[in-house]
Amino acid sequence: MATLTMARGDDRTIIFTFDADTEFEDGDTVWLTVKRSAGDPDSAAVVQAASPDDVTLTATTAAAAIPASATSGLLYLARLVYDWQIRTAAGLVHTLDTGVLIVSPDVTRTATP
Repeated sequence: MATLTMARGDDRTIIFTFDADTEFEDGDTVWLTVKRSAGDPDSAAVVQAASPDDVTLTATTAAAAIPASATSGLLYLARLVYDWQIRTAAGLVHTLDTGVLIVSPDVTRTATP
């Protein structure tokens, strides 16, 4: 379980590196879900990104962007949870990684001086 950090209102790319036992094949779907609580429904996710449109896949990595707009409304210090999952072409689902995403308050609240 990893702990990642980012500042509220920033753009952030999260990268997952597949281990040697993970075999990614054509037809598989990989997705990243970030929520306030693991018990929240997927429809309440802060971010949910899936391949092929929102997750970029290589032979060894998956990368998904968290846009600034996803965290700009969070107040104070936020402790979010995330996971990476894969659904194989055969329909089997496996959780690849879970972790915590700490979103710290930003000092500058504007993008233009």
